[in-house]
Amino acid sequence: MLKKLSIVAGFCWLHAPLQAATLGDLQSLPSAIQDCLDEADCSVVDQSDFDLAGIAAFRYQAGTFDGYLLRYSLIAPSAAVDISDYPVLNLQEAAAQAQINESTPLAGTVWLKLASRYGTGGGSAALYFEHVTPVDKSVLMHLGDTTYPDVLNFQLNDQALAAGGAYRSVALNSEGSVEAGDLVADEPLLVCISEGCGTYQALHLVGVNYAWDGANWVLQFAADDMQRELYMENLTYNGALGYEYHNRDYYVGSVPLPAAGGLCLVGLAWLGGLARRGAAAA
Repeated sequence: MLKKLSIVAGFCWLHAPLQAATLGDLQSLPSAIQDCLDEADCSVVDQSDFDLAGIAAFRYQAGTFDGYLLRYSLIAPSAAVDISDYPVLNLQEAAAQAQINESTPLAGTVWLKLASRYGTGGGSAALYFEHVTPVDKSVLMHLGDTTYPDVLNFQLNDQALAAGGAYRSVALNSEGSVEAGDLVADEPLLVCISEGCGTYQALHLVGVNYAWDGANWVLQFAADDMQRELYMENLTYNGALGYEYHNRDYYVGSVPLPAAGGLCLVGLAWLGGLARRGAAAA
């Protein structure tokens, strides 16, 4: 009985929120932040203000900017998916390239830079990908980048801050372009100029939310956040020539704290009941 109790107690300890995670090796930071530290133009506190299931928040200051660098560990089903099917090109030497169906798991860490406060209208946020592996699968091509970018910059408006995230979709049809969503990307996804093309981006502020205090949007940590998809982007083409789909999905964290805590309570209560029944039988 003591052995079983120790196992359950150990499980509960492993899934409890860790206190004050450390930054560790500075090489784990995005290179832009490393350069800033080398030039003494910014500072990062070595111990986190918030840590939960693969998420840690480190205080960050640079000039007038005051906020956090949030470090997220990628978990399954984070993946890069690439599907192409062009039957009209399936001729001679093009046959080998006409059909592609790949799904590559993604691992490593991503960083999200957020301000501790935003005024009316919101402000900027940055998502860093350079520590995602494999690197050449980490993100798709974006406007302004001739290669796969290491960082994407976004503008979060009032609606995005209130909702804890935002999305943006663009679809091209016979009548032109149809757009939806509140996410504003400084480097939007490249979209093919043809009927049947489309893009989609979604950013979720996992582990944090913003509350309006009458003057500013104030960052608050959310230990009970059940969201696990941090970011997703995809490019699609479904037209006369064939079909193409490229998707990047980034899931972060681990077992949500409420679920893990519930399992702990159930397990300990069950063992407690067994112990009482055993004592009564004796």
